[in-house]
Amino acid sequence: MAKIEAHKRIIWACSWNLTGHQFATSSRDKTVKIWSVEKDARIKQVLALPQFGSSVTAVAWTGSDHKDKSGCIAVGMESGPIELWNIKIKEIEDEAVNRLAWRPTEKSETNQSLLRLTSCWDDNCVRVFDF
Repeated sequence: MAKIEAHKRIIWACSWNLTGHQFATSSRDKTVKIWSVEKDARIKQVLALPQFGSSVTAVAWTGSDHKDKSGCIAVGMESGPIELWNIKIKEIEDEAVNRLAWRPTEKSETNQSLLRLTSCWDDNCVRVFDF
């Protein structure tokens, strides 16, 4: 069995998804990772947020929808900022992501610029995410 490295530096915080079997960890290595407790009690990494500009010293998960596995994660950094991330965990059977591309989109109703991320997977699917 392969050993998964959780983080490269100390883990500062952990927060459970109260409606599911997932939890988030934050670390001095400037990352937040999402983990799932599988039916056989194994722990599997299901998502990693992009690396932040500072050590991530706090993380809190709330508002998850058990049905579609979505929610909001608050990320607190050592340098002071707090970021909110809307996430949706999609069950994918160990498929590789082969390509990613960003595209700016039009302004939203609140006059904020949106970004669109397109991904290409080994399962011959293309997935599009709006941020």
